[in-house]
Amino acid sequence: MADKELKFLVVDDFSTMRRIVRNLLKELGFNNC
Repeated sequence: MADKELKFLVVDDFSTMRRIVRNLLKELGFNNC
């Protein structure tokens, strides 16, 4: 099981891709996005 308090830094030139990754992480239960 993943540590839900793990922090991610998402870096991408395209805001759409950042939003997609952020939403995916939220769906997986990570809420510090």
